[in-house]
Amino acid sequence: MKTSIFFLVICALSLVITSSYASKFAIYGVGATSCDKWVESRAIRSENINSMLSSWVQGFLSGMNVQRNAQTNLEFKLLPDVQLIMATVDEYCREYPDNPVFPLVTELYNRI
Repeated sequence: MKTSIFFLVICALSLVITSSYASKFAIYGVGATSCDKWVESRAIRSENINSMLSSWVQGFLSGMNVQRNAQTNLEFKLLPDVQLIMATVDEYCREYPDNPVFPLVTELYNRI
């Protein structure tokens, strides 16, 4: 029950935080939240929360892959294992808690 309530709170927070970035960026959801919220969410070690976070990252990377292919007709990039991606985001977010998540994920994609 606590996990479900926390999940709903995180979703609501991401909407509130997202609206603060809406005037600057067209990124919504988990990626627009600050890294400190990412670290807090990951610390709970909830399968539901971790699934939501990893799904956002994988979806964002996949979307970038589709966009790149549509614009350049290049082959899709092979994306790294989700555990490696999540560990990288965790490390970055611990180091830069005030930053939003999506710039890192964008940079990860660019370096693949």
